[in-house]
Amino acid sequence: MELSFEQSVAAKAPVNQVNGGNRGEYRTFHYGPLMLGYAGPKAVTVGSDVKFSHRGQRDFLVEGTDLVLQPIYHLLDPAVSKNRGYRRQIIFP
Repeated sequence: MELSFEQSVAAKAPVNQVNGGNRGEYRTFHYGPLMLGYAGPKAVTVGSDVKFSHRGQRDFLVEGTDLVLQPIYHLLDPAVSKNRGYRRQIIFP
């Protein structure tokens, strides 16, 4: 028997209602229970109505850009367990 659950990237209001969250200004991106972020050095913004395409097991490409989002903290990501400055940027549209 094989079970399959369809999930998609969704913009959700942040749990923390500080700094504009209580006014509905910000959203964070999630894939199921995983919050997504950007691993690059530049500051980026993404609109809440963008489309994503699934690339690989943990990569989500923002369509029309070269921006790839990945889970903020995923225990199966080998970079998490290495002591070399693991970072992810949380994206707010």
